[in-house]
Amino acid sequence: MEGISQSEQGKTNPMGGVKNLQVVDPTFDSLKVRWDPAVGNVRSYKVFYTANPDGETEEEEVSGGTTSTTLRNLDPDTLYDVVVVPIYPDVEGIRQAEKGKTRPLSGVKNLQVTDPTTNSLRVRWEPAEGDVRTYNIFYVPTNGGAERAMQVSGMSTSTVLRDLQPDTKYTVTLVPVYTDLEGKRSSANGKTKPLGGVKNLQVTDPTTSSLKVRWDPAEGNVRQYRIFYVPTAGGAEDMEQVSGGTTSTVLRNLLSDTAYTVTVVPVYPEGEGLRQSDAGKTLPRTPPRNIQVYNPTPDSLKVRWEPASGQVQQYRVAYSALRGTARPESILVPGNLRSAFLDNLIPDTPYSVSVSALYADGEGSPVRDTGKTLPRAGPRNMRVFDPTTSSLTLSWDHAEGPVRQYKISYSPMTGDSQQQGGDYFSSWKQKQRQAGEPAALTLHTASRWSPSTWRALGRSSAGLAAQLLC
Repeated sequence: MEGISQSEQGKTNPMGGVKNLQVVDPTFDSLKVRWDPAVGNVRSYKVFYTANPDGETEEEEVSGGTTSTTLRNLDPDTLYDVVVVPIYPDVEGIRQAEKGKTRPLSGVKNLQVTDPTTNSLRVRWEPAEGDVRTYNIFYVPTNGGAERAMQVSGMSTSTVLRDLQPDTKYTVTLVPVYTDLEGKRSSANGKTKPLGGVKNLQVTDPTTSSLKVRWDPAEGNVRQYRIFYVPTAGGAEDMEQVSGGTTSTVLRNLLSDTAYTVTVVPVYPEGEGLRQSDAGKTLPRTPPRNIQVYNPTPDSLKVRWEPASGQVQQYRVAYSALRGTARPESILVPGNLRSAFLDNLIPDTPYSVSVSALYADGEGSPVRDTGKTLPRAGPRNMRVFDPTTSSLTLSWDHAEGPVRQYKISYSPMTGDSQQQGGDYFSSWKQKQRQAGEPAALTLHTASRWSPSTWRALGRSSAGLAAQLLC
């Protein structure tokens, strides 16, 4: 089609039309129209476009120097008839027509549901075409349940869905939202992880009354851990709770020499996770060892031993005479001591001594030994001196122990052997000049002394000591 021109003979030709008209670069709401210019003095171009099949014709006008324009706010996925008409000063040129089709509304590309946890899924995508204002994200359990929705900006390409149910498959749908319409819906599936359990559970470091429990943490938002423990052979189950950041604890006050089944359960906001179990056994209680009864005196014995196992609170030291009618007795000593002193015993008497450990939950088995107190020794080194016709002086070394009285007996060595005298002298210590000096006593009589046999005995709270003759 040729534009209007003036020939040399003075005749007129029709006004021309644009050449090489093209409708290109479609989007879901726009088409670009371009052309080569019409010949002549074109003042403007009118661009008419009509949606097929029954749309109304709309018009745009651009300047005569323009060779392209973009038609906007079109309907997506629609065929348009486009007509371009050059406008001359007094007349329209020839109409040129072409067709173009907008693209269908697009959705996001490469939609993925990734990074599952027990209560979350990450959603990521490549952006949809066009001026996306927001993205609507819908997600629902695939096997049925309430649908939930969230919205993110049109610039976003990922988000995290939270507060989901564990071990559940979800259908996630993403919809780009434009100014006044929605784009294509795209869907993908993802599945949350089941509520986890701890890993590498171990029951270690046994004592007679405790076990240590340690583990690697369970996945997810663990609020706390519950530790259940029960004797494997049967009995009452106990439970402890620790915080979700803890990975070990010590179970205390357990039975000795007992196998336990220990179960650790993570607790999530959604409920309990998987139960993991392991076994451990407390150590047997060993009684005190190597008991020895030593260092005897006439009224005391010492006892020593090596400690019993476990958390000993006290030791009971029981002792009883192996002859006579004395009642058994016992003393308690703190659990950190390894010896005891037994006093106020009967001289020259064998004793049975036992030591047993006392725990918070009872008494352990005893270990035994025997020991014997020494006999009570009498006075020593008695001497008779300074004789007169009516008196003699005696001296001796004191007997051992807390002597209360001394009895002095004497009888002639010739004539009537009947004992001539015998008195108890009490509070003898008051007559001592100094501690450690020999005891001394002067005896007076109205008759003349003759050679005599003398006997001194010490009397204590335990009875008479051995006698001393002179």
